Amino acid sequence: LRWGVGRLVVDAYRQSGICPTIVPFVHRGMHINLPRHDESHVLPLPRTPVRILVGDPLDLKSVVEAHFRAQEKNSWDTPITPRDEDCYEKVTHHVRLALLDLQIQMDAIVLDEEGPESP
Repeated sequence: LRWGVGRLVVDAYRQSGICPTIVPFVHRGMHINLPRHDESHVLPLPRTPVRILVGDPLDLKSVVEAHFRAQEKNSWDTPITPRDEDCYEKVTHHVRLALLDLQIQMDAIVLDEEGPESP
C-alpha cells in the first residue's frame, strides 16, 4: 500500500476533528466475477463464488491525535510537511497489517474449504 489511505485519514481529521473509522476487508474471486478489462460483463457472472472477509474496525485516533499534538497545527490549509508524510506512513502501516492478517485468514479459509490443489 502507498500512503494515500493515511493521507485521507489525516486530512479528514484535520478538516473535521473526527478520525474516520477504517474497516479493512479482503475479497477473493472478484477478478473472475467482474473481469477488469472485459466490458461485456456489466453485471456479475451468476454462480461465481466471491468470498469477502471483513475485519474489525481500526481505531487510528491515537496515532493521528499524537501527530497533531506534536505538530501543534490543525488547520486545513497548513502545507504538508515531512512529518505529515510520516503520519501517513504510520496510518498506512496499521491498515497494511490489518489487511495482511485478513489475507492470511482468507488463505486458511480457502485452504480448508477447497484443499491444497486450488489456486
